[in-house]
Formats: sequence, structure tokens, C-alpha cells
Amino acid sequence: MSWSCRHQRGGGRAAPRIAVGLLVSVTSDVAGAREGVSANFRQAATLPTFRALLDRQGSSGPQDTLVAGDEAAVEKAAGRFTDAGATELIVFPVGSTDDQARTVALFADLASRGRG
Repeated sequence: MSWSCRHQRGGGRAAPRIAVGLLVSVTSDVAGAREGVSANFRQAATLPTFRALLDRQGSSGPQDTLVAGDEAAVEKAAGRFTDAGATELIVFPVGSTDDQARTVALFADLASRGRG
């Protein structure tokens, strides 16, 4: 925890909100979803700040940041972010129209249960 987070929690201040943006695909075709992200977000990897972030993570490109799999796998992955302290998940559904609909449905369900 950084000093600023500890400092903000003291003195009657509310805990800071921590938002995480995620590319997500609830899909049976994880490889296809990764290929789609690689093709559609390739340019992002050329931005110096994003490239530095990818390098720190050991990622070759945006496809390595994708959260993908069936509902159970994606829910488990989302839980890792909230367990690490994320207070908000900003989900960017990717993949086929059906995969995007499955993604939205999953996170709507998680939100209704107070888990997303």
C-alpha cells in the first residue's frame, strides 16, 4: 500500500477508489479472442506509456492483458482484481457479438450479487 493510500484512509477520509480497466471476453474461443485483441489493439502497444506497462508485466502486447474464458474462469479472474484491492472494474467486452453479450450478462449478474 502506498503512503498516499494510507494517508487518505486516516483523518476520517474515505478509502480511495481503485478502478481497473479490463478487456474481457466470455468465450469458448480464447485463442480467437486473443487474436482479435492483437489485431484490433496492436497500435496501443506502440504508445510509450502502454509499452512500458506491458514491458513491466512481461507482456508482448494487449492480447496478453485480455481476461478470457468461460463464465467461471472470467469470474475467478475478476475476483483476483477485487481481492487485490480494486473497488471498480471497468469492463470492455471484446470478441464476437455473442461473446460480448455473454460478457455483459456475466458482469451484470456479478454486479447484482455485489461481486462485480
